[in-house]
Amino acid sequence: MNTVLDIFSIIFVIVGGLVFLVGGVGLIRMPDVYSRTSTIATATGLGLALFTLALLFHDFTFVNSIKAIIAIHVQLATSAVSGIAIDRSAYLSDVPLSASTRYDELAHDKNV
Repeated sequence: MNTVLDIFSIIFVIVGGLVFLVGGVGLIRMPDVYSRTSTIATATGLGLALFTLALLFHDFTFVNSIKAIIAIHVQLATSAVSGIAIDRSAYLSDVPLSASTRYDELAHDKNV
């Protein structure tokens, strides 16, 4: 049973590392600050959740599972909110959109 949990732990570490790698590539490849922020916020939220699951499987107890559930929920909530806050501040600072952006749905609501 312990080797099965160790295997799951290794798998989650590898997948979490790949998520961070894809987020890093997205940071380089995306055309504007809004796409880059979205890529990094998604990668950090999912990557840290996977690393937390890997730690849970490495030392699986009931108390650690409660801690992991709380940590994952807090991480996913704060990474999404921080990404939105960074994008909103960039938009209010008149950082230009990418040329491939078709619609600016916030153009009428600039003062909010």
